[in-house]
Amino acid sequence: MPISQESVLIKDALTAMNTNKLLTINSQPAVNGVPSSDPVFGWGPGKGYIYQKAYFEFFIHPSLVIPMIEHLNQHESVSYNAINLAGKNHQNSEEDEERVNAVTWGIFMNREVI
Repeated sequence: MPISQESVLIKDALTAMNTNKLLTINSQPAVNGVPSSDPVFGWGPGKGYIYQKAYFEFFIHPSLVIPMIEHLNQHESVSYNAINLAGKNHQNSEEDEERVNAVTWGIFMNREVI
């Protein structure tokens, strides 16, 4: 199956991750204010704008979790949540913080943020 048009923007990152023992299962590139009519990223009513945070979801070998966390902790703008089958969780947000994290949203005339 060919890679989606949206994923073409992050193809090099996906290739690097998968060739370095990270099995990607879901992802999206960052998008900053593209028109809602955009053929790749657009959705919703016309004359709107689409925004997306980049993210990668992947499986990782247990021996690589701590080195990955140490690496990610060097980047303040990156948030992560790693959980294993036994329920052991590693995250860089406080337990009492709201866990909702919008990764895609749209701004349209005369409408609340969707």
